[in-house]
Amino acid sequence: MKIGVGVAVLSALAAEGKDFDRAELNAMLDKLAASPEPKVKRGPTAMCYSMALPERKAFDYSCRKCGMRTHYPENYVGLEEELAFYRDGAAKLRGMGLGIALDESALCRHCTTLKDLDIPTSGVIVSEPKRTSDNEWWLKCFGLRIGDSVAVKEWGRHRCRVLPCNIEYWVAGKYIDKDGRVTGDKVNVRYVPLVKGDGAFVAKKGDVLTRLDARPGDPAGWVRVEAPLRILMTSPNSYYVDSGMIGKRGYEEGRDAHLQRLELLAWVINGKRTVVDRGDIELLEKFMKGEVYLRDGSDGDSVSMKSQLPRLRELLGEPKK
Repeated sequence: MKIGVGVAVLSALAAEGKDFDRAELNAMLDKLAASPEPKVKRGPTAMCYSMALPERKAFDYSCRKCGMRTHYPENYVGLEEELAFYRDGAAKLRGMGLGIALDESALCRHCTTLKDLDIPTSGVIVSEPKRTSDNEWWLKCFGLRIGDSVAVKEWGRHRCRVLPCNIEYWVAGKYIDKDGRVTGDKVNVRYVPLVKGDGAFVAKKGDVLTRLDARPGDPAGWVRVEAPLRILMTSPNSYYVDSGMIGKRGYEEGRDAHLQRLELLAWVINGKRTVVDRGDIELLEKFMKGEVYLRDGSDGDSVSMKSQLPRLRELLGEPKK
């Protein structure tokens, strides 16, 4: 059973330079929606295997629009290969008659800024998380507080990964004198002013820490101290928080372009722009061929094309007005 235009007809139309307009694509989507859900095919269980890391290398992107070059730092993303994958996929789908182009403007820092793309690189904590489990994390684990500055390592619409910039720790007041000298042995310097909980590091008797001014509401018996430079430089800690908690956002990019730009490549299909997903090429190819299954069950459970209608409508449906 086939759904939509037959591949032979598609090939013939493509050979004539035929581009399917939105009306034709919407009719194909409606036909797929009205079709019965095919039976799930059970495939063999996948076997575990290991994958080698790709080669770490830098990449210079040359913009097809303005001609300027944008330098990307050494990375394991394989940016050049990823870009070629999407370009080749767009070309393949155009050959099948689909009016599709790849919008690469996100990769060019001369055509688009991080602010244009809404990829902040810094910010300030402006609110607490809403979920109870996160509130417990907030209070007891790492001590991020409203007003703390953070570097944004990865940005998402709902969650992001941050690294505190103005890390302040706490020491029990009985173990530190007015000059910041530690007076006890193996004193826990903590993320938050709690007797129990995660410690940032252990200070030795005689170590000198920089005392910070107290703020209204600070608990009695605890002293704020500045994180020593050696701790800041070696700390691997970064934390996931709700993106809505980050305000006063900054978009400084530095010498190299931000690797998250790659995630905002977009398809333009008959004038409708949609951020890419790696599975889109196979999905659109099988839709244009009128396939019933995206996965046929030969190497895992089958996945029907009908189950992919939400993404297909996002890619091919009417543009937002």
